[in-house]
Amino acid sequence: MSYLVLFAGTTLAAALLIDTSVLEQNLQRPVDLTDYLNLAWIISSLATVGGTIGSGLEDEDTVRAAAYGYHPEPGGWRDERDA
Repeated sequence: MSYLVLFAGTTLAAALLIDTSVLEQNLQRPVDLTDYLNLAWIISSLATVGGTIGSGLEDEDTVRAAAYGYHPEPGGWRDERDA
């Protein structure tokens, strides 16, 4: 279900943000709905795989520190362990 939501959102974003003339120029042929669906499928699949790999590389403590840690400045990451 969540993949379908991601796919639908990506399709909508691609249709709104990618001008048809730019896509036609790059593909060197007329563009139709299937081109936007293929683009959304590729982007959604890569995002899913990237999220899966990324979540597998971090341990729970690192994720909690990033999500719930204290961040006083945009350039300075700090959590309870640094205090």
